[in-house]
Amino acid sequence: MKPEYRVVYTFTVDGEPVPKSTMKPPNSPNAYWVVQQVSKYKRLKQTWEYQRHVANCAVLGDVPHFDKDDPIKMSLVICKSGRKIGDVKNILASIEDGLQFGKFIPNDKQIVGYGDVITYYNNKIPYVSISLEIHPIVEDKVWREGYFSTKKKAKEYYDRVVANKNRII
Repeated sequence: MKPEYRVVYTFTVDGEPVPKSTMKPPNSPNAYWVVQQVSKYKRLKQTWEYQRHVANCAVLGDVPHFDKDDPIKMSLVICKSGRKIGDVKNILASIEDGLQFGKFIPNDKQIVGYGDVITYYNNKIPYVSISLEIHPIVEDKVWREGYFSTKKKAKEYYDRVVANKNRII
């Protein structure tokens, strides 16, 4: 399923949001297994598990896989059980990396804008509601010429979008 222009795809990630860990994984060929076993990497392990959980929830929410040239707009409603559970920017980074891990977006640099990012505290049932859509700036030629490295690449993207009429108005 391809994402359509002006359609908002929404899904919910249940459970307490986990902020992105700033800890670097060990530099070894079996880094994943080291992180799973060594208690020093507990925060990193939690971050990876949450990113996997975000990807699984996106699958259940029937979120399409965006193209590599699509500018994406993301909106969030974050409900946390307390104030001590991570900054909003680290929670955003964890969710973006989870979407990239699940291959819903090829690169989290494609998220060029954010809609509403609302945070509620002291909620009894913590969750994150995520909305994704192709950003409306796709209609603006100035954006396309500024986003792509050359006008030729911008024109190729425009032609590809125009050829796929179900994604345009």
